[in-house]
Amino acid sequence: MIEIILKAALLSSSILSEAAVLQHVRDAGFPRKVEKTMVCIAVYESELNYTATNTNSNGSIDYGLFQINGGWWGKHCPIDTLFDPIANTKCAKFIYDRQGLGAWVAYKKHWDICNDYLVKAAKCPTVVIVDSLHTPWRKIDEDAKWKATKTCREVYAPNMCLVEFRRIAAYTYQAICGRAR
Repeated sequence: MIEIILKAALLSSSILSEAAVLQHVRDAGFPRKVEKTMVCIAVYESELNYTATNTNSNGSIDYGLFQINGGWWGKHCPIDTLFDPIANTKCAKFIYDRQGLGAWVAYKKHWDICNDYLVKAAKCPTVVIVDSLHTPWRKIDEDAKWKATKTCREVYAPNMCLVEFRRIAAYTYQAICGRAR
């Protein structure tokens, strides 16, 4: 029996991949025809940084991935949740349902790019393999690595990758998952 110990590497980056933002947009229920446009809006609004803020000339503050304005939308979308990319995207859907794409300055400025936007696939880093056993690599090791790769995405999120794989004992492995770039 293969035992895989799975851990998530909590990387300090607050930048999401376009693929991860696309998944949030889909999960929030945006119409299929505007999913990629919404990713483009997030690129121009926050550079995909879910902790981004912007203070406007009137003193109001925009928060998170879709730069939700706390002054306008704070009563519908609590400000303390807007740094969570899932909550921010759900709030963006709430805004979209009321005002459409024109609610975002980034769309008004970049509509020609955003209407035909192609989402970049997330890229996984090269897996670091640590071999504590120093024995020949076997098919069972390759099978365990494949299973760990698949499990990172299924257990944590579609934008998670296997970043480190350790053989720590016969049939026992440690897999560390991290975010895709």
